[in-house]
Amino acid sequence: TLLEARRKAQEIANAARVGRDLPAEEANQRAADEVRGGKPKTVEDLIRRYVEDHAKGRLRRWKMVEQALKNHVIDPALEDRNAPQLGRMLLVDIRRAHVIELLDYLLNEKKLTAQVNAVRAHLSAVFSWGLDREFIGNNPAASVRKTKGLSRPRERVLADNELRALWKGCVELGYPGGHAIRTLILTGQRRNEVCCLPNTELSEEGNWLLPGDRNKSGRD
Repeated sequence: TLLEARRKAQEIANAARVGRDLPAEEANQRAADEVRGGKPKTVEDLIRRYVEDHAKGRLRRWKMVEQALKNHVIDPALEDRNAPQLGRMLLVDIRRAHVIELLDYLLNEKKLTAQVNAVRAHLSAVFSWGLDREFIGNNPAASVRKTKGLSRPRERVLADNELRALWKGCVELGYPGGHAIRTLILTGQRRNEVCCLPNTELSEEGNWLLPGDRNKSGRD
């Protein structure tokens, strides 16, 4: 449309002011897309490109993002005919209603809680990335509101007698589960920080240095 043409011309002019050749950049991107088999066609294609080209190099917890999108967007479309087929949908067909349908399915059928809002945020990031590269015409998740009341603070913690019973039960669990739970109790660290602990983080003196790229604070 005329409005889109004017908007595109303004983008090119703004880029030129800071020394960027936007048409050349887009041509290079199209050439790169052709080398890689062309533009992504489905939501699953876009997700995989997002993880490979963006998340792996820029997101500290990219594996968690990849797993969430696989478990809750890609896999349901492959494994359950009654599940929303968002992962298989063509990018040209995707609408806001399809995103809401998936989130409702995760909330009401799968009985998920905080993960619902996490999936919404991950999808919005994927579509926004695809929009910037003109893989998709709009971000259908951008205007989908966050579902309130899904993330509630814990109402209780384990009492001393419960911790004692859990500690003793770890003996029956054995390795690795029992050892992991005892380490969680002793250190107060997060589950994945303990369960994914590599030997390289342990010193000969018996100290554990948890690096910034494996903890939420981002600090060693």
